[in-house]
Amino acid sequence: MYLIAGVDPGTKVGIAVINFNGELIDLFSSKDFGLGRVTEYLIQKGRISIIATDVTPVPGFISKLATRMGSAIFIPDHSLSIREKIELSRDYPTEDAHQRDALAAALTAFNRFKNKFEKISSIGCDDEVKHLVLHGHSIKSA
Repeated sequence: MYLIAGVDPGTKVGIAVINFNGELIDLFSSKDFGLGRVTEYLIQKGRISIIATDVTPVPGFISKLATRMGSAIFIPDHSLSIREKIELSRDYPTEDAHQRDALAAALTAFNRFKNKFEKISSIGCDDEVKHLVLHGHSIKSA
């Protein structure tokens, strides 16, 4: 299963995982969760196609994680405000600001690609094609 992961790095790491339909798969936060543990955690969830952040420029942790996972990086056009993060995550059961921020990042990435995902589905193609498109291939070549 191909997935989008939003990650909020820091002393307490937030992780949100959604599928290509925008459905929440997992929402988690923990202290002392370094790069290795985050990588292991995400591998257990499935194939992470995109690692999303809620800030620009991209944090080094996110760059390193994406490289380790072979994932694309989603960076928003601007750092999301707290108001935007609250609005994006309002329908989900977040336990803390780290989960909220990770979820907002994942949902922002999903929303950016939602129309493309729908187009790919409408022509009878699956998540493999969506994954390839997210990694730079055209729909036709994928």
